[in-house]
Amino acid sequence: PHLPVTPQLVHVALVVAIVASVTATLGFLTRTSALVFVLSAGYYLTVPQLFGKVIHYHVVVWVALVLVAARSSDVLSLDAVVRAWRRPDQHLQSPPAARRYSAPLRVIWLVMGGIYLLPGLYKYGSTGLEWASPHNMRGIMYGKWFELGGWHPFFDAAGPGPLLVLWGLGTMAFELTFILLVLDHRTRRVAAGLGLVFHNMTWLVLRIPFLWLQVLYLSFVNWQWLADRAALSRGLLTFRFDAQCRMCRRAVAVLNAVTLPGLVVYLAVDGGPDTVTARLHERSAEGFGAYRLLAWRVPVLWPALPVLYLRPVVRLGNRVYAAVSARRVCSVERLPEPAPVSVSSGHRAPALVGATLLAGMLWAASVHAETAWPMAIYPTFAGDHAWVRPVIEVVGVDPAGRRRRVDLRRLMPWVPPDRVRAQVDVISDQDEPQRSRAVLAVVAGEPALRGWSHLRLVASTVSDAPGHVGQVISSTVLAGS
Repeated sequence: PHLPVTPQLVHVALVVAIVASVTATLGFLTRTSALVFVLSAGYYLTVPQLFGKVIHYHVVVWVALVLVAARSSDVLSLDAVVRAWRRPDQHLQSPPAARRYSAPLRVIWLVMGGIYLLPGLYKYGSTGLEWASPHNMRGIMYGKWFELGGWHPFFDAAGPGPLLVLWGLGTMAFELTFILLVLDHRTRRVAAGLGLVFHNMTWLVLRIPFLWLQVLYLSFVNWQWLADRAALSRGLLTFRFDAQCRMCRRAVAVLNAVTLPGLVVYLAVDGGPDTVTARLHERSAEGFGAYRLLAWRVPVLWPALPVLYLRPVVRLGNRVYAAVSARRVCSVERLPEPAPVSVSSGHRAPALVGATLLAGMLWAASVHAETAWPMAIYPTFAGDHAWVRPVIEVVGVDPAGRRRRVDLRRLMPWVPPDRVRAQVDVISDQDEPQRSRAVLAVVAGEPALRGWSHLRLVASTVSDAPGHVGQVISSTVLAGS
């Protein structure tokens, strides 16, 4: 009741979140952009949670908080370019150890581990290994397929019992061990592989893809390893520049900030007429040609590569380089010695955010906050899943005088199935008669019920077992005559 919600505010929040995500991706005012994204997207994503169904994309906000604290803009960003232009000598030093940037990744992995671990513990705590029984596995599938309006996968997912047991035990084992596997570099790839198999099997069988979680598996890609492999296959490029020319140092510092890691060695040498050179294997280039060879290692310059080989551009580039080189002013300065960089300087803030997130997840688990926002445990699917489902039906007499019943899902086809199911759970609460009367008043105006009389809102329990889908087991009148 204290959250202002209007279409105008929601629209503004969406626009701000999109702009902030773009500027953060480009690395422009990176931390500020990430914080603005957390606030705007946090509001925007909160509004849909107020209508009876919590959508579990909490991790979008959680990871954005981690990125607020991370050193995301040290390289390959506009912020890095600006800093390199202002303080070129500092940015010509060797980059700090990669370990300095490992904390945000480890925090994200631990958060993912918590997302899996807590539902796994709930599964085991509710029914033990019986959760993986064929009867329970089929109950989960039948219930979800019923919710989806009779959808089925293209294969017989409810087939042989031993396969269902294997799937159930595998799910529990994955959820309970992911956090352990991800902590050790020797088993981290195993954890990533199992996670992708788990999510895509769940998508194939239950149409639950959890795409936001799958996107996070990009964090397992070892980009430094890929860059090193590329350097070995394509060769290491050595780029020499005049150490006494401040303009040269500034240009190289900017290029160094946006160069792919491990593929270029920038070497400062004493001045000379053609100091800027590049060498790759037996191939070498000078002046404009050296910068063109370097462009293959600088992603922001890739769109310009076809143009850089056109003859008019080559002639113009050589003339510009010659003119600038002739007018450069050299300053006899020594490059500063590399300052010692503490590895922990990139760890503290992400670790604090991670500890806060994990504490929030433990709190959510302690109170079983599965339908909460912005902190909650992800769906547990715990317990014994009987082959029955609650539904809300409207019962009445149609214009032809026949007594009929219509499922609420048919009256609101534009509402996603999982939201209808959540509304069913809320409306079925007999302690909320006012809510039931309000729902009946709304659906009574639907075209499908035009001309009907003696309308009643009824909570029913129906079977979702094959051959008996929709068979009414019990009914309770919630509202109406």
